[in-house]
Amino acid sequence: MPALVTGASGHIGSNLVKQLLDQGEKVRALIRKSSNTACLPDHKNLEIVYGDVYDRPSLVAAVTGMPFVYHTAAVYSLSRKNPGQILETAMQGTRNILEAVKVAGGVKRVVYTSSVAAVGMTDDPTRPLDESNWTADSDPDEYTRAKLESEKLAHSLAREFGIDLVAVNPALVLGALDLKPTPSNKVVLDFLQGKVPAYLETGFSAVSVEDVASGHILAMQKGRSGERYILSGENVKLVDFFEILGKISGKKPPGIKLPRPLAIGMAAMFEFAAGITKSEPLATVQAMKSITNRYGFYSFARAGKELSYKPRPLDQTLRSTVEWFEKNPLT
Repeated sequence: MPALVTGASGHIGSNLVKQLLDQGEKVRALIRKSSNTACLPDHKNLEIVYGDVYDRPSLVAAVTGMPFVYHTAAVYSLSRKNPGQILETAMQGTRNILEAVKVAGGVKRVVYTSSVAAVGMTDDPTRPLDESNWTADSDPDEYTRAKLESEKLAHSLAREFGIDLVAVNPALVLGALDLKPTPSNKVVLDFLQGKVPAYLETGFSAVSVEDVASGHILAMQKGRSGERYILSGENVKLVDFFEILGKISGKKPPGIKLPRPLAIGMAAMFEFAAGITKSEPLATVQAMKSITNRYGFYSFARAGKELSYKPRPLDQTLRSTVEWFEKNPLT
């Protein structure tokens, strides 16, 4: 049964396309004309179509004839160069793709890619969050706000339009076929390039992009309509994450722990420098305030029980990520 994948040239999207093709499925990949297609294979079962989440007619054309839709298209960035763009793209893209599904008809299910950013962070590392949680930050960064509000909009529109929709919430996604790289993989890449002189008191759940892609497929096959599923991996403090990376790569992990005020001050300098060079900052003030002394720890128990989702060990995820960057150096 053919499937449409939006954002097919992205990190999650390209890995999802690969797995669907490997399973013998026919895939229609929706990308923009400006997209880098280097991670999309030349395959007899792959049809590439061009469109944009802002272009409703292109979405209707892409959805038509597709019984299954994976909506992975999104802006994943910490940049503040264009305030409002991340949120606007998330909201407008969500509305447009679900309206296209309604207009085209014939779609059996939509799997909607959200993020654990919509789930939130915890002050207690011994109490990981689950799908019942929604981020309650009073001043979230734009990416977090975009994921929170767009996922809620997706559920609301699905109920209004009578669409069978399942949401998935990936954690910190690491691994192959990432040409940008994403902010998640940049944590690893910066470490490998010696750009991480210190660490913070924080932690997160790191997961292989291959496991996230398979989690999407499992959600399509087994997920309960209207439900959300966390696709996370091992919960790890940042200091231990760098320790494991150091053993794998042979590089020395940072030994300096930054206190919260200093971390915020350094982030302010990163933002200032990025504004001059027109590049992505290594960190933002808002992000430092959000993550320092807090933890992005999650439970994937629901996905494990209902979808048979089982992520690989962290060291395996990190080893394959390091190997991919070593074979595919980004400049």
